[in-house]
Amino acid sequence: MWPVSVASRHAVASPRVKELAHPKLVSNAWEADWPVYTRVSKGAMTAAARERTTQLAKPKKRDFSAKQDAPPTPPQSITQFTRTAYLARPKTEHPSYLHDKPIRWAVSAGARNAVMSARLSELARPKVRKQIFEGYNPYRISSAALHTEASARLQELSIPQRVRKKR
Repeated sequence: MWPVSVASRHAVASPRVKELAHPKLVSNAWEADWPVYTRVSKGAMTAAARERTTQLAKPKKRDFSAKQDAPPTPPQSITQFTRTAYLARPKTEHPSYLHDKPIRWAVSAGARNAVMSARLSELARPKVRKQIFEGYNPYRISSAALHTEASARLQELSIPQRVRKKR
């Protein structure tokens, strides 16, 4: 446990705090132990269903034998048939669509005989950097950055504006 200060030992609670300190009362409608089985009244047990209720409770009788043997109905008109045939055709590719290049393709003579300039060769080489264990310090700040001073405008922008109080 932790030590309790003298001021908190002699504090007096307000009426609102005392009101909030009372436990919440359980609702009158709450019943602790409901019976496992519900009780059905005698009237419900002796009730008889009406004729319409029993009729609705029975499954519908359907005759599927006639539909299985019947041939499929042909289209009513030739226009309907041609429209169906038109819709069944696969989509064609756009005339200006370019397929993927094959894995192997011919290399142009210009690319085969190209000579790299000294500058291009220099730019193609990766930048050589020291590793951390070789003495490289990624957190080093340059001396120029240490001696810079902010401009008057930056100084002005860094001053905080007046903060308004919330209502």
